[in-house]
Amino acid sequence: MEIKSTICKAVKILEGDTPYKKNKELIRDLIRNDQFSEVNLYKQLTVIDSMYSTNMSKRFFGIEEIAEAILELFTSQEDLESELKLFLLNPYEDSRIKFLFEKKFGYSKTGKKKAAVSLLSKYFYFVSDLNFPIYDTLVQKFQRKLIEFYKLGAPKVRYNSSVIEYFDLMVRTKKSIGDDISYDGLDTFVWLIGKLKDSSFSLIINLIQFRKLIEIANGVDIEVFMKDAIYGDCKDKVEAIIGKNLIEMYEFAIENFD
Repeated sequence: MEIKSTICKAVKILEGDTPYKKNKELIRDLIRNDQFSEVNLYKQLTVIDSMYSTNMSKRFFGIEEIAEAILELFTSQEDLESELKLFLLNPYEDSRIKFLFEKKFGYSKTGKKKAAVSLLSKYFYFVSDLNFPIYDTLVQKFQRKLIEFYKLGAPKVRYNSSVIEYFDLMVRTKKSIGDDISYDGLDTFVWLIGKLKDSSFSLIINLIQFRKLIEIANGVDIEVFMKDAIYGDCKDKVEAIIGKNLIEMYEFAIENFD
């Protein structure tokens, strides 16, 4: 599959009637309608943390410290958005965004603190109106594999932080594909491939589709059933429920990234 058309297909799949789409729109509306304040930041970060399972709420005062740090560094949402654009021009350069990615937040029961790159990147993604790459373990896992598969070229590591390298790779990958592909589209594509490669359809299929699938799965684990069905006698039945595009994307993920 040619990469641009494959990215467009991935976006079309996830921007349909999916839990993925509903969750994304819920958070976008929340940030659009809120003013830049400590109360609203805490609310937004809490919702993102919950819906994306970044687990910051499990650390004592983690979300409070992130909200506090953002407000100390930025005077407004516009100020934050401008800094996000500068960061993407050169992730290795010192900036307020790089500082936040390297800073540690919250406390474990023993008082240890950890970075909050995943939650921060997801917040930045929504604040920038989806124009910032998400740091996600699923995307990170398949990032280099996709670069190698499409022969996009990978830069040498110039910094001793895998986090900064990750963002640098995303910036360079987007540039090599073309300006008509957004960070949102690239993230959507890599995330979907990672999910399907593991035969996971959570957030990809909706409740109606799920109910129809478990009916024909007849008690078999849905992830086990999907792989057997798509490569067996039930392919037509499954395609009638989830659509040809998703079937083709699933086959592409399984056959090329196993």
